[in-house]
Amino acid sequence: GLAHRVLGTKETVSALQAERMRAYFFERYSADNTVLAAAGKIDFARLVEQARRQCGHWQRTGAARVPDGPARGGTEFLVRDEKVTLGYQMMLTPAPALADERRYAASLLAQVLGGADNSRLHWALVETGLAEEASAGYDPRDGVGDFMVSLASAAERVDEVWAVAEKQMAELGASLTEDDLEKIKAKAATAATTAGERPGGRMQRLGRQWTYLGTRTTLEEELARIGAVTVADLRALLEEFPLRPRTVGRLLPK
Repeated sequence: GLAHRVLGTKETVSALQAERMRAYFFERYSADNTVLAAAGKIDFARLVEQARRQCGHWQRTGAARVPDGPARGGTEFLVRDEKVTLGYQMMLTPAPALADERRYAASLLAQVLGGADNSRLHWALVETGLAEEASAGYDPRDGVGDFMVSLASAAERVDEVWAVAEKQMAELGASLTEDDLEKIKAKAATAATTAGERPGGRMQRLGRQWTYLGTRTTLEEELARIGAVTVADLRALLEEFPLRPRTVGRLLPK
C-alpha cells in the first residue's frame, strides 16, 4: 500500500539475512508478478522465444499487491531551512485511482486548474506577479490518486498566494466553460499522441496498464475517452472529489 515504508528502517535492514532476502526475491519476482513490455520494430515470435528461454523456469507464487491508501486528513505542516530563499507550498488531496474511468476527467480538471501557461492558477498568480510558479497536477496510482497544487513565491507572500489559490479552487466548478475544456482536450490529445509516437512511451503506457489494470487500450481508444469528457463530468467529479481534505506543507527560510 501507498503508506507502507518499502525501504524499512535501520533496524530491519541491519537484521536482514541473505536467506530471507533470497526468499523475498523468489516470491515477489515471479512469473505471475512480472510484465514484459516491448515496443518498436519487434520480431514478436523471437521475443517470445527469448523470454521463454530466459524466464521460462520462473515459478508462479501468487504474489499480489495490496493497494490500500493512507489515512486522509486535513494535515498542515511547516519546514524551515536556511538554504531556502523562497516560500514553497504544496497541497495533496484525494482524486480518482488509476482504475477509475473518471481519471480522464481528473486529468483534464487538473490542467484547467494549474496547467502550464494557460490555467486558473497561472493567470491568477504567475501573470499577476504574485508567485514565481503555480501549478496543479493529477497523479493516479494503484488504488489511490491525488490532486496536487504546487506554489512558489516570495516567503513573505505565502499567505496571500495561498488565499488566491484557495479562491481559484473554490470557484473552479462554477467557472468551468466549454471553451476551457476544448482547449485542454486538444492539448491532452496532442500530448498523448506525441508520447504514443515514441516506442518508450508506448511500452511504458502498455506495461503500466497491464500491471495495474490487467487490460490495455489503444491510442485511438485513449483519445476517444479524452474527447468524450464533458463540463458536466468535471463538475460531477468535483462533487465527489471536492479538493478536500487537504494535506498542506510549507517550506520557508529560517
